Amino acid sequence: MSRFNSPYNKELNDKIGDLSQNISDRGKEVKSLIVKPLYVETFASMGRYGVGTPSGVANYTGGNFVCTISGNAGDKFVTVKSGTVADGGGIWTAVIQDDNKNCYMNKVLSISGNTFQLIDPLPVSITNGKIGNLHDSPQGLHYTELGYFAFAQHIYKTNPKYTERQINDKQFLGTDSSSFWNLTTSWSSYNNVTNIDNSTDNTIAKYGRAGLVLNLASASHAAELTYDAKEKGYIELFVSSKNVATLDYLKDGVVVKTIEINSILKRITLDFDYSESVKVRIYDVNSSGTAINSLRISNTTIWLNRANLPDKLIDKNDKVVYIGDSWGVYHNKATTRELERLMTADGGTPIVLNYSRAGHSTNYALDGFEEYVLNNKPDKVIIEYYCNDFASIKGADLGTFTAVDSTQKSLNVTSLTQYLKNMKKMIDMAIKNGIQPIIIMASVTDAMNRSQEFSDIISSIWLGETLTKNTVETTNVIAKQIKQAGSTKYGNSLELITTEENASARQGVVMDTDKNITGGSLFTVKNNGTVKYKINPSGRPIIPDTQITPQYGTQTPNSGNRGIFYIFDGQGGTTKVDDELRIVIQKADGTYVTKKIQLID
Repeated sequence: MSRFNSPYNKELNDKIGDLSQNISDRGKEVKSLIVKPLYVETFASMGRYGVGTPSGVANYTGGNFVCTISGNAGDKFVTVKSGTVADGGGIWTAVIQDDNKNCYMNKVLSISGNTFQLIDPLPVSITNGKIGNLHDSPQGLHYTELGYFAFAQHIYKTNPKYTERQINDKQFLGTDSSSFWNLTTSWSSYNNVTNIDNSTDNTIAKYGRAGLVLNLASASHAAELTYDAKEKGYIELFVSSKNVATLDYLKDGVVVKTIEINSILKRITLDFDYSESVKVRIYDVNSSGTAINSLRISNTTIWLNRANLPDKLIDKNDKVVYIGDSWGVYHNKATTRELERLMTADGGTPIVLNYSRAGHSTNYALDGFEEYVLNNKPDKVIIEYYCNDFASIKGADLGTFTAVDSTQKSLNVTSLTQYLKNMKKMIDMAIKNGIQPIIIMASVTDAMNRSQEFSDIISSIWLGETLTKNTVETTNVIAKQIKQAGSTKYGNSLELITTEENASARQGVVMDTDKNITGGSLFTVKNNGTVKYKINPSGRPIIPDTQITPQYGTQTPNSGNRGIFYIFDGQGGTTKVDDELRIVIQKADGTYVTKKIQLID
């Protein structure tokens, strides 16, 4: 008998195997304690140049209008070497690819001969690059192939430091009238319903629904915020300006970064470290006092870095599972093809798996998460869902999907709460199994109206109130302040909205609902389990035990107050007489009369 096949060697191999598995399981437990979900911003990066497609986009398969170009760093135009320049008319959001296949976002403003005029200067010189549109069609929900390449690069190159959104120390909302922003000039609140500015240069003018508008007439007019850091973290702010303005970032009184602000929305992230005193100052570059600028400041958050962050969001040798909707499917899975190319170009040997399904929602992803993600044991999982889920929340019918157990299940997501629960469950399952979850935040599509509808949801998620916090499921809640997601009402003026899904046994408080209410009690007040008051589906109150106020004068009998009874005070309280109890009834001939109820002592 060979010693390799001996019973002793088998026993030893089994013990080694058990030990290895135990070490692996312990490793997962340790990793689950330090791994946190990471969130990739897209609204003010992929969406920062707004909407718009070339005039001739319909002439190209999949909307892929592409020209070969050259240009010099710093120029605000590119020269077309090949391609139909005339089809690139209008104002549109562009993707520019340099000689090394790096992608940059920009906006085409016009055509001049064989050049495209851009809103922002080229960051690098190009001799044989490409320019194409980001959005694949007017009012479309998708990108072009080049657009998804840019999308993949944005994910791959995102700094993990700016993806941690678990804990914030301070937060300014666009609707705040006072905050840690110190305003040294006049200001007003910008809070109209349109969140995308489709005027002069067709850009996004602000983030979310609201922001402050500051009139900067000189360098002495500014917006400032100061912060004394006790931990490591970063300041995140969304800002744009009608004319050019300047942002200075100071640490301990010294300017360490200067950023130009223009009409293109910027998400700006500014680092701080332990015990640093930092200041952000935004002011007009024109100090003559003749120019009136319009600076828009939206949500500003001070985030704290507490997670054990990786050096790169995605390592070149990672095994990655991408699960999403059609953004992971379009143009032959362009997003994951580009991710794999980037990882390989960096010298890695990656494995990238894609389980996306067009038209699907988080219901599909949650149902198949164990099979598609956990069983593949990836290092990272990229979770990308919003278009279909948000459309479903707004009332679209997504239909059904074939679940892992071969049954048909609904794709419809009925509320933001359900969407967040689905996401939270996937995040928790990934972390429990030692897998780093990467969540792609919602972006703007060319469907401007839909993007505006989604802005409340996007804003709510970005405020850190959602994916990073557990859902409270208890009957005993003590809080100093309660804020309903998507509402501006707090505390005593809290607006409560609830709906029941079971129409045949509906019971509870319903203050506002878009459901068709049938069956059961809608509004019920109980005292120690005994129903004291309720309203049935017709809206009529049912009062088993109540007290009514005396009425002076006869109540007009009609169908509206049929069955109403009341105390009749014939003298209005001026002279003491016996009260009468009266009721409105319907007679056989259809008329309504008031009758006195005889009381027997």
